[in-house]
Amino acid sequence: MMALETFATAGAQSSDMPTKLLARAVSRQIEGFQRLGLDFGEPELRTMLDYLTTLQPAVLTTAQAAGFKALADAAEVVTPHDIKAAIYADDGTLLV
Repeated sequence: MMALETFATAGAQSSDMPTKLLARAVSRQIEGFQRLGLDFGEPELRTMLDYLTTLQPAVLTTAQAAGFKALADAAEVVTPHDIKAAIYADDGTLLV
């Protein structure tokens, strides 16, 4: 999520219009995630995650995109708290 948030913030300041528009789309996805959660099985979201690995420089690594998409295969509901707990240590340091 940190990579997406960084891209959304930095990309919004870009002079390149496609980058700026993509950053805004990513920002909206993050806002939606914070309010409602995201369905990582949704084809449009999966396509966006794949696309973010192709940019130069890449916004996400292929492993990060695969990790997000793997959440769709979980048998139980994964909350934003669950995701934060998986990527941050108790002291707040990033694990990934």
